[in-house]
Amino acid sequence: MKQKYLVLCLSLFFCASKINAQVVNQIYDHDTTDLSQLHNMPFDETKMLVVSGFAFAPAGLTFHELDQSSGQLIDLTFTNVDTILSTPEFKDDKFFFEASINGLGRELVAYDGTSTYFFDFNTGTGSSNPEIFEFENEIYVIANDGALRQLYKYAGGTSFEQISEEIENDVDNFIANRGDEYYYITFSTVNGRAIKSTLNNNGILTHSTIAPTSWQESLGDVVLLNGDIFMLSYFYTVADASFRVDKIDISNTITTHHFETGSQYSSGSILAFDGDILFYRTDPGHTEILNISTAQQPFVQVSIDPAQYNLIGNHVVQNDKLFIYGFQYILDVSGSTPLPIIEDGSTIQLTPAFETDSSFFVYEIAPFSSGELSGIIEVSSITNQYISYEVSNEGGFFSYSNPMVVNNGEVKFIFKTEGSNPSTDIYSFSSILAIDESDLAAFELFPNPSVNGNFKLVLPQPGKVNIYTLEGQIIQSMDLDLGINEVNVKNLTPGIYLVEYNNKVQRLFVN
Repeated sequence: MKQKYLVLCLSLFFCASKINAQVVNQIYDHDTTDLSQLHNMPFDETKMLVVSGFAFAPAGLTFHELDQSSGQLIDLTFTNVDTILSTPEFKDDKFFFEASINGLGRELVAYDGTSTYFFDFNTGTGSSNPEIFEFENEIYVIANDGALRQLYKYAGGTSFEQISEEIENDVDNFIANRGDEYYYITFSTVNGRAIKSTLNNNGILTHSTIAPTSWQESLGDVVLLNGDIFMLSYFYTVADASFRVDKIDISNTITTHHFETGSQYSSGSILAFDGDILFYRTDPGHTEILNISTAQQPFVQVSIDPAQYNLIGNHVVQNDKLFIYGFQYILDVSGSTPLPIIEDGSTIQLTPAFETDSSFFVYEIAPFSSGELSGIIEVSSITNQYISYEVSNEGGFFSYSNPMVVNNGEVKFIFKTEGSNPSTDIYSFSSILAIDESDLAAFELFPNPSVNGNFKLVLPQPGKVNIYTLEGQIIQSMDLDLGINEVNVKNLTPGIYLVEYNNKVQRLFVN
């Protein structure tokens, strides 16, 4: 049979004059491979990195190279790597992952498309057991130095610098860095109870106990906005859950927001958008977005019917709009315990499960002027526009994987079906998801800095594009088409230039 999933655009206060949100290309289809994540390849924009398998399975994960023109998948292999144990994190022209290394144990590995690098933090005295974190485009690792678990930061090339100092207990988790201050959590046990201390370079900042002891805590998203650190924590038991967002301001004063939930199936995330911190929360039958920065009241509420539906959301910012990508599903937990929560890097996610009667949605949230996020926006003020797309599904089960990837101006994602006719498909949206009249002057350029003397411009309308020096001299002028245009700047000397389109200007870095 055919299963429909929806691409739904909710435009708040703005009525979109042109909707272009559609699945335009099925890039890849495979009947057996269990693909789970899709990433941009840091050293080759014509390829993408695809992850399959599960980190906790005996066989570990498999990394594949996806050729975007042919759709062909090629398995990546790494010298002396026995088992891949973590999903990748990216920095510069490399991606990093944890792996079981022949003769070394569990260590950190980096790959740049040609060479494989190994990082042994305890110099051959056993496994370092690294955990990898990404924050503000920097890579951090917690690893065993032979005595304690320490915090390290990637320093470029093939080196890491140690961040943690004068600690008495293992570093348990990384929070954030702000300037020359680094915030992380150390762990110890007193009278059978867990005690966590948040530290920075000046010493202990605060400490708390996890109570009651039957609850478990998982650290979620961490966001830095205007010098303030926002940290999401998720507390849960078999039957209940709650969220906490801690704000650490520049004077190290901590403010806490609590969000109670009614289900162990709740999930949430925080993100910075338009100068505010937004908290995205979903419970069975209810999904909402709260503005933590102001009134803590929901300004988007989505009612889901039937009540056992959840809406798992990810986000992409494009054309100055926030797009919440959600996958609506019914949990099938008959005869089993509730789905556990896994902390993967800095993201809290549900473990894979069968879902039925599923739909795929996109929610568009336009930027607001000051104060407009503070109240509840009624459903009547939201303009709904959507299209549907059909995929073959004889099995009746679906699963949805990692967040969307913005790649070459298009949003790409993995959609999987299970059952008697399983398949894994990679789809892409059109380069411009939605355009308001107020957005007709906006444009995008990537990669920035340019790569190999080239970059791409995404234009909402055909028009003239000028490239200026910082002194205002026009050095290149061209008429370009709607959509993605490739621009050659190999004749330009390395430096900073200005790209102008329709009276809008962006900086371009040429290497």
